[in-house]
Amino acid sequence: MCDLVLHIDSVCSQPLSLLRIETNRSITMSQRQAASLLACAFFCLFPNRSHQTLSKEYENYQDPNFETLFQHGPQSKIEKLKCILHYFRRVTETMPNGVITIQRFALSRSRFPQWPDLNTGLCDLHLTTGKKIEDINSVLQVDFANKYIGGGVLSAGCVQEEIRFTICPEMLVSLLVCEMMQKNECIFLIGCERYSSYKGYANSFQFGGNYEDKTPRDSWGRRWCHVVAMDAIYFRRPSDQYNIKLIERELLKAYTSFRPLGKGSDYEFGIATGNWGCGAFNGDRQLKAIIQLMAASEARRPLIYAAYGDKNLITSFSVLHDYLKEQGATPFKYDPSNPEREPSTSCVQNRSVDQLDSDPVFMPYSSYNLTRNKQSIWLLNQQSLINLKNMCDNHTATIKDLKPPPLLRTGTNRSVTMSQRQAASLLACAFFCLYPNRSDNKQKKGYRNFPNPNFNALYQSGHPKKIEKLKCIFHYFQRITEKMPNGVITVQRFALPKHLSPQWADFTTGLCNLHLTTGQKIEDINNVLQVDFANKYIGGGVLSAGCVQEEIRFSICPEMLVSLLVCEKMEVNECIFLIGCERYSSYKGYANSFQFDGDYKDNTPKDDWGRKWCHLVAMDAIFFRHASTQYDMHCADRELLKAYTSFRPLEQGLDYEFAIATGNWGCGAFNGDKYVKAIIQLMAASKARRPLIYAAYRDKTLVHSFGVVYEYLKAHNATVGGLYLCLEQYFTQVDRGSLFEYILNIPVSFLKS
Repeated sequence: MCDLVLHIDSVCSQPLSLLRIETNRSITMSQRQAASLLACAFFCLFPNRSHQTLSKEYENYQDPNFETLFQHGPQSKIEKLKCILHYFRRVTETMPNGVITIQRFALSRSRFPQWPDLNTGLCDLHLTTGKKIEDINSVLQVDFANKYIGGGVLSAGCVQEEIRFTICPEMLVSLLVCEMMQKNECIFLIGCERYSSYKGYANSFQFGGNYEDKTPRDSWGRRWCHVVAMDAIYFRRPSDQYNIKLIERELLKAYTSFRPLGKGSDYEFGIATGNWGCGAFNGDRQLKAIIQLMAASEARRPLIYAAYGDKNLITSFSVLHDYLKEQGATPFKYDPSNPEREPSTSCVQNRSVDQLDSDPVFMPYSSYNLTRNKQSIWLLNQQSLINLKNMCDNHTATIKDLKPPPLLRTGTNRSVTMSQRQAASLLACAFFCLYPNRSDNKQKKGYRNFPNPNFNALYQSGHPKKIEKLKCIFHYFQRITEKMPNGVITVQRFALPKHLSPQWADFTTGLCNLHLTTGQKIEDINNVLQVDFANKYIGGGVLSAGCVQEEIRFSICPEMLVSLLVCEKMEVNECIFLIGCERYSSYKGYANSFQFDGDYKDNTPKDDWGRKWCHLVAMDAIFFRHASTQYDMHCADRELLKAYTSFRPLEQGLDYEFAIATGNWGCGAFNGDKYVKAIIQLMAASKARRPLIYAAYRDKTLVHSFGVVYEYLKAHNATVGGLYLCLEQYFTQVDRGSLFEYILNIPVSFLKS
């Protein structure tokens, strides 16, 4: 793989052209060139394209670099990596000598169909439940695409499009060159070879071993495999799709994708599709079947509807088909032994791209890709790859060759994953105060917004609770030096993009499920997202005199202290996730009464990465020096944004939408109003569509009154927007009393936005 990158400047001697919105262009390249480009993506060498350093000119493009795939996530990520590594093994053992084409097509407005005026008869139709789309040969195969081609293939996505790109990795080159699709656009992928078998789907997806692609080649040297990427609308509310404007959009997209690029049998071969946009995108299967039948009919091409394993749909579609036959339609006689010719495509050969060309891919070897010191990043990357290759060839690569963990700076969406052994080594350095330029008395400018990870302040005079925290930390070191754990932890920073900030007053979202408890602490509730009532400088006073919820949690789970080393202070739209940190100590008391209470055996099971299944989110509340200042909508908006940022699942699906365990966030030393914070967190969890477990340890009064208010709100179908308006009105009251009392006494109409 290193050689593929090191020779890219000779294999791909000129940059590729970008396939921008509203262009009808194509790129044709050898499979060797595709392999070199994908090796660069594997090593994350495409500048200005990663989510952390995205240039404005690329904001409508996918990130082709693999960095997100390497971060923590579900088991399906590992299975996708197995497919991709298998591809690289195959091409490095024997490089294929074929060609692939990526072609963008935009339908001109003058050719948009006027659907009510068309008298075209229905096309031939073939129905099957026994084949997947990729197994039907000699047809145009439909990719149920994201408008950003490839969808979540390089992150956590693992449905039809992501699986196809994983088993045919040459398709991933399209992420490098294709801008997002508009409603009248599609992208053709021609000649991409398949390398892997697979089984399962979504969370059950697994690499199934080698696949030998016997598809014949055309006169260009491309496998006779034609795929069209066409993106459906994502319906957050399924009822929205029955709007004629949205139906017309889907008809236009399907027709754009099905319309042959020329006339005759070389272009009008069959189309293999299925339940397009009907899984995670919430489309109505029967409606989408009819839409695609209409589009294929107007395109005058036969339709093969492959609803794999979906016998109910095929049965009902067959009934409809029989009815249509009575009206004059005849079934399609599908003959896979008679392959059709592929449509020709305009080929953009490798050519010189001068500085005036506005559409080149910014290549890893670009002379404009420089460090701040004006050094060539390509030369530095080359040397690093040569060193890595030599160490791998000689079997001399060790843990010492790993680079220091990166800083997770403000405004970035990045994560750091390390072994528990690495965390222990870093914490031992902090114990001996060995991190230069990070202590409070000689902190350098570059670290002013970071906590001090050194333990020096904990050793200074103070309250006995400092000694109790040290007992917890000493116990941790005793445990791991006697037997080093072999797991993994992750520190992940998340910044909510501005365009995703909620407009609370407009939401008609109903309230989430709520469970109330006084008998459990947050850290004792398993299989949930546990909330850390954090300081904006993560860890708060854990290494000084602080000893409330956050500081206690970090003391009994010292691996969380690594976050002080790498995390810059949090902004209003940011939170930090700590995943896999083990608990080592029991305790009793709180604040000044806190005491180490002996060993704790953490029997939490591990995930597929080797991390304890412990998910914690650090979210910082406002400190109200004067408690009365919190009754202001600017403060409420800030707390709502912080809670929503922390509660919003990072992806869709059960692997991400598990319940949240929280409590009286920011209500102790930070002087927050318990009743206001309870409603704010209920609103944020409802908007995030996740259940809320409210653990107000031993606070029976709050839990009882919260239960009464929640039942009242549910009985009157209260919405998130209604509660927001209720907060606005409550803050204007002179003699306001508690928020719960106010809710129970206002007109019911206020609770519904």
